[in-house]
Amino acid sequence: MKTQHRKMDASALAPLLLFTIFTLCVIFVLLIGAHIYESSVSRGQRSYDQRTVAHYLSNRVRQIDCSDAWFVGDFHEAQPLTEGNTLFFREVLQGEVYYTRVYCHNGYLYELCSIAGKGFDPSDGEKILALDALHFRAEDHLLQIRYQYTNGESDELFLHLHNGTVVEP
Repeated sequence: MKTQHRKMDASALAPLLLFTIFTLCVIFVLLIGAHIYESSVSRGQRSYDQRTVAHYLSNRVRQIDCSDAWFVGDFHEAQPLTEGNTLFFREVLQGEVYYTRVYCHNGYLYELCSIAGKGFDPSDGEKILALDALHFRAEDHLLQIRYQYTNGESDELFLHLHNGTVVEP
């Protein structure tokens, strides 16, 4: 019996090598594209979060119908202060005073509406948005709001209230 030995020449390896190089290039382009897409989505989400927080807070303040209907204070004490962690909105409905509190607790922006004088826990409110920290400062007709996102970035919002309405700078 004769055994046949086939020789493999270089011309047979060329298509295999070319296919391997093509496959590696395709994988490389897909990985780069996935990275670009991921960073674009992340940037878009961050921008959305920033706009949403600013719009929510400014629109919430816009709902105030007079200049004495809001004040800054501490969550548990509904007393006006210059600085605080809670923004209070005061409303009188059917002879009863209600406070709506806007505050940050356990990584979220919350809103809680309650009858004045009733004791509530910060976790009793309604979760609005993910937010790490929130601080208010009020002087005359200027409301300064500093907030920190869950990714560590922070931002500031200044609202000028004139005759009970917000005037955007």
